[in-house]
This record gives sequence, C-alpha cells and structure tokens, in this order.
Amino acid sequence: MDKRLTDHFVASVANGVYWLKGEPLPAMRTRINLANILEVTAATNGYCGGDTGHGGRTVISFRDLGGTDIQIREIPKGISNGGVEIILGGDSELCTIRDACEFIVNALDKLIAQQSEKREKDKRRLESHDDDDE
Repeated sequence: MDKRLTDHFVASVANGVYWLKGEPLPAMRTRINLANILEVTAATNGYCGGDTGHGGRTVISFRDLGGTDIQIREIPKGISNGGVEIILGGDSELCTIRDACEFIVNALDKLIAQQSEKREKDKRRLESHDDDDE
C-alpha cells in the first residue's frame, strides 16, 4: 500500500461469503476512501483441479460508493469469450484502483490458502476415517 495514502485509506476488511447462483464462496471485502469511495470484493473457492467444469469459481467486484468516475465496457465475443474493460477518470480513481488491485491479489492469496488448508484437513479426516474401518 502506498504510504502517501495511509491517512486516507480505511481498511475495513470483513471476511464473509459471496453468493454466486446459490453457491457460497469465501470472500473478503474492503472499502477504499479517497476523493472517491470504492468497495472491492474478492471471492473464490480456491483451486479445484481444472477448468470451470471442476467447480472452481472466482469473483472480483468493484462498487462505487461515492464519486468514482467509473465506466464498464463489454468486449464483445469473437474468437474468444469476450471480456470487460474498466475505465476510470481522475487521480483519486487511479490511486483507488491500484490499491484495489493490490487488495484483490492479497485477498485471493489468503482465500486460496484457507481453501487449500480446509481441503487438506478434509482429506486427512477422510483418510483417518478409512483407516478406522480397516
């Protein structure tokens, strides 16, 4: 985090759940306050062993809570699945999106580690349960 912004940055991060089509995803959220206010959420169920058919889901969201010059533009499908562009105007928006991207990377790293640890514990529990049956 840029030390110049520490007087203006409020890191009110809350662990929670993001619901995607009825499926809970572990999530982290923060609010970045400068001249604009941007809420950022990162959610994932971690690595699931392959492509989307294996169940892995990741969501990132940006929500204007005040004064953010933000536009979203869809990149149409062509050879690929398309995409999105996020266009921001202003110095404050540059600072908040930079901090938002840093938050997303850190949050996803933590969520991936938590999910990997949970899967490993579940695996060990099942293995010990199988040993009890023998």
